[in-house]
Amino acid sequence: MRTPAPQHTPTQLPAHLSEKAGAGPLISEQELEMLLTHQERNQRQGVDPGFKWRMNFMLVALLVFIVWMLIFPGFIYSKLQFENGANKLAPVLPFRGYLVLSVLVVYYFSYWRDWYFERVALITFALALSSLFMDFFNVLGFALGPIPPLVVVFLLLRLLIIYCLFMNAIHANRAPPAPRAFWRWLN
Repeated sequence: MRTPAPQHTPTQLPAHLSEKAGAGPLISEQELEMLLTHQERNQRQGVDPGFKWRMNFMLVALLVFIVWMLIFPGFIYSKLQFENGANKLAPVLPFRGYLVLSVLVVYYFSYWRDWYFERVALITFALALSSLFMDFFNVLGFALGPIPPLVVVFLLLRLLIIYCLFMNAIHANRAPPAPRAFWRWLN
């Protein structure tokens, strides 16, 4: 008569192979890390709980920026009060809107499909930071008088977005495991 096989869960080793039986560990921690996929390594490290909130905040804020740059550029021209009018800046804002839209699409595609997200997050952070510094010299340098309060609010919002990009870049290895969703706020 056959004896029944010992019952164990898939993550638990059978009793005759466990460390309690004196056999020792089957593989070392370094070998286990090499065998695990990227997604399994992330699950072992834990997921950053603020990741989904930063991603959703950035999506909403960047969509507001894009709408203002593509649909209402005249409002932005009037708020900056340039000395020679908006002639030199007229092609810049729609171009910047399309650039931000394309970077947003690549960033969120990379996040959603887990397609080199660590690299894309770092490159996006560097692009956003350098873009902010360039805007201080190229756009705000030509404005007359004090900077209007609405422009200051948008600069602070941009700094907050750059902070979120930085946090996502350094915590990219702790992003929620794929498949990822944007519209589920509570999971």
